[in-house]
Amino acid sequence: MKLRILDNSIRLRLSQAEVAQLADTKEVLATINFPAGNALHYRIQPSLEAEAIHLVYDHEGITLIIPATQAKEWANRETVGITTTNDLTNNETVRILIEKDFQCLTTRAHEDESGLFPHPKDGEMAC
Repeated sequence: MKLRILDNSIRLRLSQAEVAQLADTKEVLATINFPAGNALHYRIQPSLEAEAIHLVYDHEGITLIIPATQAKEWANRETVGITTTNDLTNNETVRILIEKDFQCLTTRAHEDESGLFPHPKDGEMAC
């Protein structure tokens, strides 16, 4: 799973296996390790009780909770992503985007894209 943060937006890109995990109501977890034994965990957690996607930040890291039915529907459709927003306490919002991760149209050194979704424009153009 890839994580991208920009201002008040968070974007997570998932491989085919990770999308399948969500469809099976299993958490997808990734970790960024830092010096001195510190780490940032980020996860997507399907929930049978959740009615909407919501973002949680605590001492364990970033957790995106998604209704299990929504995760399953998304996994079994051609839809690339799910977009939503969460309200913040300061009258702002945080934008959330969960996407299926596509293979790049050109080979990149040191990148294993074997588990990613085939790019819909494969053979038509290059990155």
